[in-house]
Amino acid sequence: MKVILECSHQYINTIKRKLNAHLEQITYLDSFTGNDLSLFIKEVKKLEDIENIKNIKSISNANIVCLIDSGLFMFELLEFNPLAFIRSANINADLDELINRIEYLNKGLGVMLEFQCGYQTVRMNVKNITYVESYAHYLLIHTLNSTVKVREKISVALQKLEPFGFIQVHRSYVINHDRIKKIDTDNITLSDETIIPIGKKYKQALKNH
Repeated sequence: MKVILECSHQYINTIKRKLNAHLEQITYLDSFTGNDLSLFIKEVKKLEDIENIKNIKSISNANIVCLIDSGLFMFELLEFNPLAFIRSANINADLDELINRIEYLNKGLGVMLEFQCGYQTVRMNVKNITYVESYAHYLLIHTLNSTVKVREKISVALQKLEPFGFIQVHRSYVINHDRIKKIDTDNITLSDETIIPIGKKYKQALKNH
C-alpha cells in the first residue's frame, strides 16, 4: 500500500507507528507519482488544503483521510467522501478505527469505487455491482438492490471494474464474472436471472476469462 502523509511532524511519527504495527507492505511517498496511490492522509487547516484534496481526487482513486483539529471544514470535506476523519485530540482511537477500515478493504469486502453523477460523486461497494449497462449518454450501474445512473463512458467504468473480476461481454454491457449463472451461445444469465447479450467480438475474451 502506498501512502502519502501531508501533516505536521508532531503527527507523522504517531501515524507511521500505528500503520506499521498493524499493516504490511507500506511504502511512504513524498509526492504523488501515479494512479495507484492507496491512501492520502492530509491535515486540513485552511481552504488551500481542501483544494489540494480536490486536485488529488481529480487524478486518482486514492482513499482520502482527513486529519482535523476540530469540526472546521468537515462539511466541505464530506464532498470528497473521505475514508475516515482523524481528530488530533483523539488521534490514537481514530487511527485504530482507520486501521480497521483498511483491513476490511484489504479483505475485498468493502472496496469502494467512485462514479460521477452530475456534480456529485457516488461511492459504491464493488461487491454489490452485478452489471453495468450503457444507456444513451449515461451508464446504469445495477447492484443487488438498486440501479444508479451516472455520467461516465463504459470504457472508463471498465478500467475501474476490471481489476475486480468484471468483463465486457457486449459494447453496452460490463458484467461481474462472479454473478454469472449460465452462459449460452448468445446470452449470459446472471444470478438474479437478468439476461445479458454477448457481442460477437467479445465471445473469445469471455472464453479466456
